[in-house]
Amino acid sequence: MQKAIEYVQGRTLDMGCGAGCVTLYLQQRGLGVVGIDSSPLDIQICNERGIQDARLLSVTQINVKKLGIFDSIVLTGNNFGLFGNPVRAKRLLRRLSKMTTDNARRIIAETTDPYTTVNPVDLSYQERNRAEGRMSGQYRHRERYLNLKGAWFDWLFVSRDEMRSMVDDTGWTINKFIEPEGSQYAAVLGKVTSREIDT
Repeated sequence: MQKAIEYVQGRTLDMGCGAGCVTLYLQQRGLGVVGIDSSPLDIQICNERGIQDARLLSVTQINVKKLGIFDSIVLTGNNFGLFGNPVRAKRLLRRLSKMTTDNARRIIAETTDPYTTVNPVDLSYQERNRAEGRMSGQYRHRERYLNLKGAWFDWLFVSRDEMRSMVDDTGWTINKFIEPEGSQYAAVLGKVTSREIDT
C-alpha cells in the first residue's frame, strides 16, 4: 500500500481512518488531510496523536457541505469494503466525483480478492451469499473484544473485474492496479475525463 500512497496529492480525505496511521503520515508529508471514522475511540486516538482534522462521521454521511472539496480520496486497509454493497458503492462513488477537484483527482482504494481463498468456511459463506443474491465477497460481521461488541455491518471484498463493474458509470475509471502481495491489491481511480496516471 505504501506504493499506492505515493499517488496521493493535495487536500485529501482519508475514509475510515481508524487510529490515523495513514492520516498522520500524509499530514507529516505536508498535505491537508481530513480523517473520518464512525468510531469515537478511533477519533479520540487520532486527536491524541496530533492529527489536526479528524471527524466522527460515517462514510454514508459524506458530502461537500460537511467536508468540502478534495484532490485525493484514500481508502486504505481494505477500506473499499466500506462501500458495503454494489448499490451503495455506485452511489458513494458518484458523490465522491462531486467532492473532488478537476486536477489531481484520484481515489486510492485497497481491497482483497475474495476468490483467492481456499478456506472451506469462506467458500461455503460465499456460496451462501450467491444463493441469497449477494456478492460472493459481501461479508456481514461485527467487532468484538472481551464483553464489548459493535453493531453488525456489511464489508465488501471484490475482484478486479467486480471493481471495474462497480466503478462503471460513476464518473470514475480505474487507471491502474497496483499488484499485491497475496490476495490484497490497490487500485488508482481517476475521473473519466482525466488523463491516465503514468505507470
